[in-house]
Amino acid sequence: MRGLSVFLVCIVAVAFWWGWRVANEPTPMPMDLESVYGVAYTPNVKPDVKHLVLDDRAIRDDLKTIATKINRIRLYSATGAPARVATLAQDMGLSVDLGVWIGADHQSNRREIDALGRLLRDGYIAGRVIVGNEAIFREEQSAETLLAYIAKVRNATHLSVGAAEPWHVWLDNPSLAEGVDFIGVQLLPYWEGIAIADAAAYAMQRFRELQAAYPGKPVVVTETGWPSQGDRIGGAVASRINQNRFLREATTLLAVSGTPYFAIEAFDRPWKIKTEGLAGGYWGLWDVDRKAKFDWRGAALERPDWPIWAFGSIAFGLLLSVALGALRGPAPASLILTVIAQGVALAAMWSMMVISARYATPFETFVWRLLIVAQWFLLLVFVIDGLEMTDRLWNRRRAKAANTTTNDTHFPKISIHLPCCSEPPAMVCATLRALARLNYPNFEVIVVDNNTHDPLLWRPVAAFCEELGERFKFHHLQSLEGFKAGALNFAYSRTAPEAEYIAVIDSDYVVESDWLLKTAPLLNDPEVGFVQAPQDYRDGVQGIFKRFCLREYAAFFHIGMVRRDFFNAIIQHGVMTLIRRQALVDAGGWSGWCITEDAELGLRLHSRGWKSIFVPESMGRGLMPNDFGAYKSQRHRWVYGAMRIMRRHWRLFVRPKGLSWAQRFQYAAGWLPWVADAAGLVFTVAAISWTTIVCLWPESTALPPWIFPATAIGVFCLRQARDQILYAICGPFGFWGRIGASFAGLALGYTIGRAVLTGACAKDRPFLRTPKDVAAKAPGFAAMAGGEAGILLLLAMVFSASLWRFNFTEVESWAWLGLLAVQSAPYFAAVVMAVLGSIDRNKVSVLEAVQE
Repeated sequence: MRGLSVFLVCIVAVAFWWGWRVANEPTPMPMDLESVYGVAYTPNVKPDVKHLVLDDRAIRDDLKTIATKINRIRLYSATGAPARVATLAQDMGLSVDLGVWIGADHQSNRREIDALGRLLRDGYIAGRVIVGNEAIFREEQSAETLLAYIAKVRNATHLSVGAAEPWHVWLDNPSLAEGVDFIGVQLLPYWEGIAIADAAAYAMQRFRELQAAYPGKPVVVTETGWPSQGDRIGGAVASRINQNRFLREATTLLAVSGTPYFAIEAFDRPWKIKTEGLAGGYWGLWDVDRKAKFDWRGAALERPDWPIWAFGSIAFGLLLSVALGALRGPAPASLILTVIAQGVALAAMWSMMVISARYATPFETFVWRLLIVAQWFLLLVFVIDGLEMTDRLWNRRRAKAANTTTNDTHFPKISIHLPCCSEPPAMVCATLRALARLNYPNFEVIVVDNNTHDPLLWRPVAAFCEELGERFKFHHLQSLEGFKAGALNFAYSRTAPEAEYIAVIDSDYVVESDWLLKTAPLLNDPEVGFVQAPQDYRDGVQGIFKRFCLREYAAFFHIGMVRRDFFNAIIQHGVMTLIRRQALVDAGGWSGWCITEDAELGLRLHSRGWKSIFVPESMGRGLMPNDFGAYKSQRHRWVYGAMRIMRRHWRLFVRPKGLSWAQRFQYAAGWLPWVADAAGLVFTVAAISWTTIVCLWPESTALPPWIFPATAIGVFCLRQARDQILYAICGPFGFWGRIGASFAGLALGYTIGRAVLTGACAKDRPFLRTPKDVAAKAPGFAAMAGGEAGILLLLAMVFSASLWRFNFTEVESWAWLGLLAVQSAPYFAAVVMAVLGSIDRNKVSVLEAVQE
């Protein structure tokens, strides 16, 4: 079996390597790129670029790199650093076409022309002079004023003087064409949305239109090229492969026609992203590190360094597979765990590969780091979910079976503690009536009614206890601190001295008569500290709302608790639990500071070496929350209490003794999905804000790479599928029961997220009992799901705005839209559950709710 598991791990690793290879298959090119006539070059002088080119040595290094492939450069300006390039290029054997930058400022334009004059007077030899670069296109100059500047330059030099504008500007301004020695045209099909297959032919078509419009006038292609990254425009897709293809095809056609041309540009200039969008920073033949972005011969690769990332992904996936136990388990579990491990590694490495190829501002770097942290956390949750699934389906290990042999002559005394507060007396009496029918011969019942101020609620219970006999003892305390734990500690103080075990149930539970007979023998093993049976409910048929809730509750006990029992790490619940008295004393009793005293006690018992046993058989049934507000309130209490436990007892997870490593992992893994809901809440708010910013200012902001929202969508879908598989195999659910369980659990995401954040930050919150009286006034919709409805409305608004503003030729837009839809699911489920709860609430009466 181990050999088969090893074989499967290796096969999956090979399959993922093959997937990497297929995704990065070299793309054949129609021809090789032999040479380039010229390239546009500007030293990087902006303060937010990766490399600053401010000195002669740096400029010489750039020119040396260019000279390995190209013998001519085009400059855009005659002042500043470009002026130094003009003087240094001659030493490198490079021909130069000088540029004069013409903008909206007349004084700056005059300085440019004066600087050009000084260069020429100093004996600098140039090929051509290009006055202005898209000055008319940018609407900074008219054709008449640009012609005036051109005339000044022509009077100062014998060189050919022209201007650089897009093809349509030349066709719209015949006077400009008449006033220049040559027409400098920008042929950039990408900006016009032309697909790469037609781009080179389209560029030549526009070139020939200019030749036909102005016969006899020389035409120079002052800019042509394609970006290696950028937004999709129409059919134009920015990529390294397309950049490579366009340059090979276009330059070949231009060379055949004998046309001078300049590729745009020598090196990537990330600072242009702010003004031109993402594509603006990626037109270079070399990146900012002065590394060639593609091969000039042979097939082209989008990611030449993909083998490094693939190796890292496969290696990480193998290590994770081993850590998850894929080499030790049954073959199906090994296969699933290995696929999960390799898939997680693939998502993580692909994200880093995508980001590594992007130029980011400090703010974007900060955002991307947050995205990576969020993605890895999400993947961690998914890994734990996968481990839980395989353990539950194939891990058949059980703790050593406890001694369940009964002794017909000795039944240890059990003290049953029943705390209640302001509960309907009919409901409590039904619970007591069921306890009176227990067929265990040696028990007592201690009822502690605390903080109930209405005598009409507690006196009928007191009278009924007296009617049931001396086994039933009733205590009414007008004021008692310590939440439910305070009542339980009081009950313990009134426990019979000879009682060996303590049982705890809630005031709404109707137990089976053989409950104690079945569970008490499990404590014959002196190492077992407590025995836990499932929480179950008898009113799960009273409407769709409660049917859904019933399945959601049952899923935890049929899946999570069964799995945790493998590792002696079950969660103790303050109902249907049986505790060894010695263990309770050893732990120091119930903790009055904690509103989830049951789970807190179980953790402390485990840390002291006591064992636990989970009995999956339902032996008692209570009443569920009557509406969505009560359902949320109960879950908020559980989650908030868990966070408080983590804050209080974090040392139990780091000190060497106490909890086993398996127990530490199970507790952390059980709480981690709740933390993920909190992260999801924060991310939802961030996504709404980010989408709003992108819709309002699309020119200066961009959506994150598709891999991040795609990961979130994939994990969400896979987690839902995993739940359905476990419900189908391990739970007593039909199809609609499985859907209901998922739907009800999904509806609690917002509540759980808030509880985690509150528990992590706040100090104390009051104990909120879950109301069971259906006759009580129902809360309004705003109280039950107002927060969820508000966020759902905001998500719908930004979703609609995205449909209007986004460019859906981009995969990032579709991925982000999908993410918004996925993020809406919990809030939509909450609104539906609130409506269902409101409809079902008044269908039953109190008497119907407590029927046995």
